[in-house]
Amino acid sequence: MLQEGLVEGPMCQRVESPDGQARRLGRLLLSGPCLQEGIDLRPAGSIRRHGRDDLIVQLVLSGSLTVHASGAVREVGPGEIVLFDMKRTRHTHARQVLAISFEIGRQCLEAACPGSHLLHGAVLRAPCSALLADTMQSLLRHAPLILAEDAERAVRAFAEMLTISFRAGGLTQNQINPAHDRARLLRARALVERHLASGSLGPGLLAAEMGVSRSRLYDLFKPLGGVSRYIRERRASRLRDLLCAPNETRSVAALAYAAGFATESHASRTFREFYGAAPGRYRRQQRDGGASWWAAAPAPALEPLENLLPALLEHP
Repeated sequence: MLQEGLVEGPMCQRVESPDGQARRLGRLLLSGPCLQEGIDLRPAGSIRRHGRDDLIVQLVLSGSLTVHASGAVREVGPGEIVLFDMKRTRHTHARQVLAISFEIGRQCLEAACPGSHLLHGAVLRAPCSALLADTMQSLLRHAPLILAEDAERAVRAFAEMLTISFRAGGLTQNQINPAHDRARLLRARALVERHLASGSLGPGLLAAEMGVSRSRLYDLFKPLGGVSRYIRERRASRLRDLLCAPNETRSVAALAYAAGFATESHASRTFREFYGAAPGRYRRQQRDGGASWWAAAPAPALEPLENLLPALLEHP
């Protein structure tokens, strides 16, 4: 429900400064400084239908930003940083806000900070925000100096600094696992990708293949919302990729089975849960109006989790 005085609809005006051109640095999109003014409402449906699976880290340089996210209202002032999950609903009220925004792929950030999606709407305040703020401003200013072959190193460095800063601010104590658990979680996620199309995929299969108890497996997946939810999310994501494939002619039902769903109705319910529309409607939207957007602003290619499995199997 909207708070009194907020109007539904994208009413926020953004005017890039002369130096505020967006820059791509590996799997990181840097933009700003950007002037924001007014109200911006992003319902889940309007966000999810675009298929972006990124998180936004926004540094407020000046002005005042009111953030409505995760059932809470927070004020963000100069020098403070807010994190948004692009898959989740948010609305903001900007008053003469000058901000820098970094958009980073979910998998890239969660490699350093598992469960970072749970921080949707979280605000990092001074003095801990200064660590990340300095990093963001330096990367934005000096990104053209970074060699193409070093871009991914810079992205990983940013993800680690974000984790360090949010930990310093006491915001990720329950989300970030020790390094050993992180390796196990990556291995478990790789197994999910390997067996995604199989009807036997579930906690029992994963626990057996990893050699851990079900309770231990549940603990590993807590930062991601649980084992079953993670599997549903990955199957919905696989179905979305198939629906968006330009040369894919199979029916929605056939694609649902290929993504690992047992029935078309289950696929439809799950897809609505994560993308705000039925699979058939989503496909029509992509073909009618989403194709040009997809070509103009493709999401960065991420290394499939299956490719991580051989290395991860060396670390039980």
